[in-house]
Amino acid sequence: MQTASHTADTAYPIIAAQSAPDYTPATDALTPNTDDMRAHLDFLFGGELDGHHGGLIEIAWTVSLNGKHKLSKAELFGTDQIDAAVEKAVLVNTAGSNVFVGAALRKPGTFPGARASDNNVLCATCAWVDCDDPGVATRAKLKWGDVAPSMFTITGMYPHSHAQMWWRLKVPLLDHQRIEALLGRPHVVTDHRDQI
Repeated sequence: MQTASHTADTAYPIIAAQSAPDYTPATDALTPNTDDMRAHLDFLFGGELDGHHGGLIEIAWTVSLNGKHKLSKAELFGTDQIDAAVEKAVLVNTAGSNVFVGAALRKPGTFPGARASDNNVLCATCAWVDCDDPGVATRAKLKWGDVAPSMFTITGMYPHSHAQMWWRLKVPLLDHQRIEALLGRPHVVTDHRDQI
């Protein structure tokens, strides 16, 4: 992997693994793709974690109640259980739920039967940006300049294109205030989740 020549925070340099692909919206109905899910989780939580391999991956999903999809269910997996996390994501997605991954590792000992909170965050391995407003995902390449994301994910197509850009950090961030500052907004640790 190469280190990007420009970083937002020199104490936590960004790793640019590859340039982002051209954004091409899907034309077929979306279905779970286990290879893409596994690659996504490997990118977020695989490799060197600076001694934080004991952290937990949160897979969360929606439950339909009175026609609304509430993000209320979750299960935690070790960083050595990525295949099991993917299996769970495919199972609940195939059953009709939207599936999300917590963008930051959760602390060991986090209660496994409910959604995690900000207090449960161990570290963030990446900086990320949500592109959820109309037109933002399709114009994203015009905005990132010389620091192309390490990973680009399409997170939805209705009622318009949604995407996220991810920049893997060489060293995970442990300080919640630094995580929030890097992302440029408060309460990002659990309020902005990545759909897989």
